[in-house]
Amino acid sequence: MKILLDNCVDWRLKRLLTTHEVSHAKDVGWQELGNGRLLAAAADSGFAVFITVDKKIKYEQNLDRLPLPVIEIDLPDSRLPAIAAIVPQVIEALTQIERFRFISINQDGRIITTAVRAE
Repeated sequence: MKILLDNCVDWRLKRLLTTHEVSHAKDVGWQELGNGRLLAAAADSGFAVFITVDKKIKYEQNLDRLPLPVIEIDLPDSRLPAIAAIVPQVIEALTQIERFRFISINQDGRIITTAVRAE
């Protein structure tokens, strides 16, 4: 699966998602794009999912009209050790992106789904 990590996500998360094709926004030259333009560019470039730690994205974007599914990692600490602790839940969320437009994973590792994809 082709995954794009948001600018605010530690690029080293790529090393923990080894069974997928993972790029960081900086890898593809999109470090200056805001979320709306970044999501559109990712969708146009064939990415299947966008992973972010930006807790504002669900308020700034229309979740029902996202150009590609988003996984939000909703942790009080967005450094790699904290994210690494919930990588199994991130991998589980990746299996659900066919059904959901927006998935949030909280600090307890609970997966919260919203914005069901249109069929």
